[in-house]
Amino acid sequence: MAFSLDESVMGLAFPKEERAALVAGDPRKFQMPSASELRFNWVHADLASLEPTEARELVVDAWRMVVPHTPFRGSGPLSDSASRAFQRAGLGPCFRKETGIGPEASSGGSTV
Repeated sequence: MAFSLDESVMGLAFPKEERAALVAGDPRKFQMPSASELRFNWVHADLASLEPTEARELVVDAWRMVVPHTPFRGSGPLSDSASRAFQRAGLGPCFRKETGIGPEASSGGSTV
């Protein structure tokens, strides 16, 4: 995952085979990546257009696409930019505990 400098757009893992249909279904929310990124499993999402539940599902699905099949502990905390973007999208500590992302995950939360 990545965030634009102004934290308005989130880039995330998404299957290339399904990307065009996602963008065509709601071009206000989703955009194709730049030409140089088309070879990757990647899509852009406008954070202001996403409902918190939808953002959560996208993030968890993206995480599952790229996380190693064997879970690991000790991944570092989220960057300040990512933490702010998650908070604006309504994805607080509960999200991090459920997914194993961030500092709250190490205090009894499950890992992916």
